[in-house]
Amino acid sequence: MLKMTIERSDNPMAMVVLASIENQKAKDAGERYNIKLSLMRKLYTKGFDKNRALSVLKFIDWVITLPAIFEEKLKQEVDKMEVGTMAYVTSFERLAKKEGKVEDALKMLEKNYSIEDISDITGLSTEEISKLKVAEKA
Repeated sequence: MLKMTIERSDNPMAMVVLASIENQKAKDAGERYNIKLSLMRKLYTKGFDKNRALSVLKFIDWVITLPAIFEEKLKQEVDKMEVGTMAYVTSFERLAKKEGKVEDALKMLEKNYSIEDISDITGLSTEEISKLKVAEKA
């Protein structure tokens, strides 16, 4: 009953409470993924203005952490929801930032920068860059 009342509320703090309650029930990353996706869908349907929605999304992202594979999957789902709505940030920004670093590292590898220099410039580990170098040659 309480959960239904919270879900129907137009108050963004209700989503914060719901995120916290639902996260406590989650037993594994798969459940947390489903909870986070469900909360985000509800948030999109509430019609909050961008600033209110982003504040709630940031909190949900902070409270319900996921392994990178689930974050990537979540980003794909959110991308589908974002047509004409507010953009989701935080963990998705981190993924995009890393993608940009990888693209930069690939360009530097093409120009024969050293792995150490690429690591210093991009912040990627030398192991990540070595893997990129091997993949580039394949």
